[in-house]
Amino acid sequence: MSIITLTEFKAYNNIDVTDLDNDQFIQTCLDNAQNEIENYLDYEIISNTIDLKTFGTNTNLLKLPFIVPITINSITEEVGFNDISTIDSSDYYLYEIKGINTIKYDGILSSNYLYTINLDIGFVNVDSVPDNLKQILIEWSTILFKESNQKDESLGLASKSENIAGGSSTTTYKNILPNLKKRLLIYRNLIN
Repeated sequence: MSIITLTEFKAYNNIDVTDLDNDQFIQTCLDNAQNEIENYLDYEIISNTIDLKTFGTNTNLLKLPFIVPITINSITEEVGFNDISTIDSSDYYLYEIKGINTIKYDGILSSNYLYTINLDIGFVNVDSVPDNLKQILIEWSTILFKESNQKDESLGLASKSENIAGGSSTTTYKNILPNLKKRLLIYRNLIN
């Protein structure tokens, strides 16, 4: 699901909305820009469910490697082989310490136990995506649109090699620009 619509892209780039000639190519640029940014961020921008496995900390706190919105669905504790129990949701809560999502548990999270945290990570819907993240998406889509050969179907690849008349040629595509990466840092996982 594209966060930036064709209409938004056309408005940003002063393209007549009735001009349908490049719609397929524009959509490819939008999709590839979003995919590249999601790869850089290491999560899908629109919410998805993951299982995070981690050992305890021998404290009642567990810092999570995400600074984006998350919702905890469940936490299980694996004490030994096939000895898994679900921690009651009333025994923990999620809060932020200096912008880092942190679980506070009523007991001690033993470093001898493996914890599986089932959580939803990312923004709930397109409307909840921050405007500055949408701005980065539209800027990167615009760069791909303006600097790419519209007949090239391999947008978003790091490079492409071709054999031409017995010789070879390699085309290198742009990476996300450093100034955009810098602006994306606030949305990137802190711990990889």
